Amino acid sequence: MDWLSELLEREDTLKQQLSEISQDQGAAEDGELFNRLIRPKIEEIQASIDDYLCGRNVSECARMNYEVCLKLPIFSHLKNIFSPASLVR
Repeated sequence: MDWLSELLEREDTLKQQLSEISQDQGAAEDGELFNRLIRPKIEEIQASIDDYLCGRNVSECARMNYEVCLKLPIFSHLKNIFSPASLVR
């Protein structure tokens, strides 16, 4: 399985979990539940991306990051929400 296929499968799993949370009105309004269930998925995907980028040159990293932004839109959006900079208050 190539790197992008694995990430696409993980994003599909993330979409399903988000859909399940949105179906349950109480869960959708529970920020703590969302944080507990979704944040680890985002961190797992980011860790995989970091592993794939390890040892690549700048050009390869740029191309791979670009593909991630295009083909994993939900992850790309949520990654910004859960980034360390966004958590500093």
